[in-house]
Amino acid sequence: MPCYAYFTYPDRVSMDYHLVNTNDKEIIKKYRIQSIYVITECCVSHIAALERPQFSDLLNKKTVASDTLIVPNLTSIGIDALDIRKVIDLCKRKNLNIIIHSLELLSLNDISSCLDDFILLDIEKEKRKHKNRVDKAKKNGNILGRPEGSKHHHEIQELKDAGYSQMKISILLGINLSTVKRNWRNGIIEY
Repeated sequence: MPCYAYFTYPDRVSMDYHLVNTNDKEIIKKYRIQSIYVITECCVSHIAALERPQFSDLLNKKTVASDTLIVPNLTSIGIDALDIRKVIDLCKRKNLNIIIHSLELLSLNDISSCLDDFILLDIEKEKRKHKNRVDKAKKNGNILGRPEGSKHHHEIQELKDAGYSQMKISILLGINLSTVKRNWRNGIIEY
């Protein structure tokens, strides 16, 4: 049951520096990882984890059931929530253990729940961004949503008052039923 440590770096210079001077050295020392089990990779941040040659080789060829993979943080095993989820699912299928050092997560269940929180935070962040854009547009005086009124609104209300059904009105006016329904609730607007 060997322990593998996997580290990613943007370039060779930072890789040499980090392995000698930083937290990565502490991880190797803390988990007593032999140098042959330390995997380092220089990669661009937008490459999916399973498309990285060293990482893919590690998960698919080098590791066997009950081996342990130690990474410094979640970004080491994926660029976004879906990418991380794919890696976690692969590790579950292969019965591998993952330790995320920065979060002190020791089981795949912990990582899965953390990932769910990560996804929820991402959704909340998108909602806040959307709300901020809407508030900014309102503040600037932009009218949001569907334009008010319809050129058929007056006719729809008159035919409604005359007792016609929504379907008959749509046929008489030659318009879509959804347009009739959208203008059905409001009374006649005087211009």
